Amino acid sequence: MLAVRRKGSTLSLGLGNMGSRRIGIVGAGFISEMHLEALRSVPSTLVAAVVDPNLARAQAIASKWGIPAIHNDIQEIIKNKKCDVIHVLVPPGGKRNVAEPFLSSGFHVFLEKPMATSLKECQALNQAAEAGGALLGINQNFVFHPAYLELKKLVAAKEFGRLHHVISYLNVPLRQLAARQFSHWMFQLPQNLILEQAVHPRD
Repeated sequence: MLAVRRKGSTLSLGLGNMGSRRIGIVGAGFISEMHLEALRSVPSTLVAAVVDPNLARAQAIASKWGIPAIHNDIQEIIKNKKCDVIHVLVPPGGKRNVAEPFLSSGFHVFLEKPMATSLKECQALNQAAEAGGALLGINQNFVFHPAYLELKKLVAAKEFGRLHHVISYLNVPLRQLAARQFSHWMFQLPQNLILEQAVHPRD
């Protein structure tokens, strides 16, 4: 499922209801494997292209998942129109630069969280989606998790009484820290860690 913004409104959109779609993957890093695994289970969906400035990495992903087209420039996808939906899986600092041209050109875009690194960038992406008549979806991990949906139902039914404030704890292993991947984007600035991880309990 996707949480999608279009023309200022929010709706839920099931990938399975989108019909036959050709998907382009931009960014062939770790998270792309998770998207590709999920897409494999979606009927009438074909991953048609992978884009990454590191061609060797793009080729490795394409070979493993049977993706027919490999590019190192997003403009090649925009020009050839061989994709309908683009999964933007680049580090947060590059989200706007990658997603905005696609949205303006009418490609639907599914962004890995976080949406961007500032309110200004988020607004620019919403404006580009409206200008291009495109759907902009954000992958927020917990939005459709059964436990989260049940909690929302209980809160709406006021099972806990009137809520004055909420305290949320996120206590899960951090893969990048355990693997000592200290060059990861989230460790470069203190605010990056918030943007990368705080969205989980705030979903």
